Amino acid sequence: MRTWTMSGVAVLILLATAGCRSRGAAPGCGPCAADGAQPVVNRVLPGDTLTGDLPCEQGCQCFYFEGVAYSLLDYDFTAKGCDSVTLRLEDPKGRPVEIGNGRGCSGIVLRESGTYKGTVCKNPGTNPACYVFRYEQRFALPDEQQVYLDCSTRHTLAFTAPRGANCVVTIRPLHDCNVIPKIVGVKDPEGGRALAKEAVLPGAPPPVVDLGRSNTRILRFNAPKSGKYQVQYMAESGTSGEAVAVVQVFPPAPAQRLLQHDQQGCGGGSCPPPQATAPADDCPSCRPPVAQASFAR
Repeated sequence: MRTWTMSGVAVLILLATAGCRSRGAAPGCGPCAADGAQPVVNRVLPGDTLTGDLPCEQGCQCFYFEGVAYSLLDYDFTAKGCDSVTLRLEDPKGRPVEIGNGRGCSGIVLRESGTYKGTVCKNPGTNPACYVFRYEQRFALPDEQQVYLDCSTRHTLAFTAPRGANCVVTIRPLHDCNVIPKIVGVKDPEGGRALAKEAVLPGAPPPVVDLGRSNTRILRFNAPKSGKYQVQYMAESGTSGEAVAVVQVFPPAPAQRLLQHDQQGCGGGSCPPPQATAPADDCPSCRPPVAQASFAR
């Protein structure tokens, strides 16, 4: 089994600070950023770094990321100074994702494609906390498939890919001058035609089947959706013989943005709790420099 990785291990660094005495509230209901320099969001992509602050009065914050069925999720969770800070993950259907001991786990199999929800919580009224979040998804690719091809039997090569990934499927005869492979079609995660003209993503090249050496066929297409793909192939009429099928998946390049959580509550649309302030020696900032955050690989 082979794997490829989408950049970004989930790491949350939460540091509780002491003696928070509220002296004021953050004005308005709009998104809040500590310095206004970073985009303010609650949704992240692979490779992004999300920094968030939980002020004294706030209990929970939520963030969201896209997961792909059959992919593997790796994460780390580190809490310092406040054992009550917890992390929960939910799948697109609202079901809890088993994340081990809540402090780090590798190889969590995601069962659904769609938007996953992460929730970071502490008890309201306790010391403030801050965190940094990143995550990593790995996709298992099948080993090369050696089969005997003829014109009466279809074979299937299945693999998982994220939306926009460059997928390359190579079918190579084992011997010269015998079988000529034929790509019959590709089913997308919803059972549709992944190679159809209407399925091509905006700006993406159309699918193409190139002719390689010794009757090799090379299919190239960009995945229009995230999930499991099934490539069906066989031999051209009047030919038969052994062949090897191999798939490669090249994910989109990660954006690697530095982001700030918008401090909205998990309900969405509500005004964030007042931002507590205090003297520097009484309630120091707990946000670690991004450059010093430790991300496990």
